[in-house]
Amino acid sequence: MFQKAGAIRNHVITFQSDGNQFEIRTSGPIAGAEKAWNLYLLHLPEMEMKGPLFGVDRLGSCTLAHLR
Repeated sequence: MFQKAGAIRNHVITFQSDGNQFEIRTSGPIAGAEKAWNLYLLHLPEMEMKGPLFGVDRLGSCTLAHLR
């Protein structure tokens, strides 16, 4: 089940998972400038990250494949 875990604002994605806080910054707006969006995560242990993604060394057991 999807759970509200964070927000997307301008060029920053912030969320919490398993008690850890994560922040991902991009060079430009993600979902539109000056807008804020709720971020929902779906935890699927069988789809855990196998290595770094976009230079991020640790994302816990989350995957960016489910960000929309």
